[in-house]
Amino acid sequence: MTVISITRQKQLENVAKFNPDSFCGLYCGACVRYLSTKNERINSLAIDSGLSPEAFQCTGCKTNQVSRRCKSCTIRECAIERGLDSCANCVEYPCTNLRLLHHNNSYCSQFDIIESLNYRKQNGIKSWLMHQRLHWSCPICFAEIGFKDKMCLKCGTVF
Repeated sequence: MTVISITRQKQLENVAKFNPDSFCGLYCGACVRYLSTKNERINSLAIDSGLSPEAFQCTGCKTNQVSRRCKSCTIRECAIERGLDSCANCVEYPCTNLRLLHHNNSYCSQFDIIESLNYRKQNGIKSWLMHQRLHWSCPICFAEIGFKDKMCLKCGTVF
């Protein structure tokens, strides 16, 4: 019988409930809400944002535990209504809402969601997720980094 430490068991459970995939082409894995929930920094970040931890908490837009912001996302609602795994699979792609997000993306201004969705459509979800994980990782220690991070929280590398 293999004994797994409580900490390791908790990490394994967390991996199962988090999903960095999205409908719109943004990578949930680089979202401050997702990362703070995953890394258990939710309380301080929620308070700093003026939200309750429950309103801030998110495990990815394709899960049942989404932040208040993601619950009201029209792109997410539309994709769920249409039974889509990705906006790239929609007959209206790229629709007006997706173009607006693309052009008014204050959340992640350096990220091209149309290009991201096209990559996903051409290469598949596994390749897209691997590409995103690499893109949103520190080049030195490979720790996860967020959309707006200027410095790695693990090793201190400045971007």
